[in-house]
Amino acid sequence: MPMNRVRMAMAAAALALLFIACYPGGQSGGRAPEFQGITNWINSEPLTAAGLEGKVVLVDFWTYTCVNCIRTMPYLKEWHAKYADKGLVIIGVHSPEFEFEKVTENVTAAAQDFGLAYPIAQDNNFATW
Repeated sequence: MPMNRVRMAMAAAALALLFIACYPGGQSGGRAPEFQGITNWINSEPLTAAGLEGKVVLVDFWTYTCVNCIRTMPYLKEWHAKYADKGLVIIGVHSPEFEFEKVTENVTAAAQDFGLAYPIAQDNNFATW
């Protein structure tokens, strides 16, 4: 299986586990885990699970050279533009595949190039992943 497919499968699995952790037994009211080991925040001050309580939060695990991640960006940008003022919070968790993707300036430049205005957590050590 190519690496990008593996990363996408792992991201989907992580989102599914987060959903299960937040909604045990299909009931709402569970708590999302706190962001761990975030190296830097881009487009935002540091966010916490407690600070996001009561909001609808979409967490997108991505890296800026992954073609599958890039293909989701138009949808995420559209949802952010359309629903942020209605309470949707999109948080990109940048989880690098390569060493050069750990450089904050590179991630910041990629976020600007892609036009990503929502908060991005830089998870260089896969602590939140």
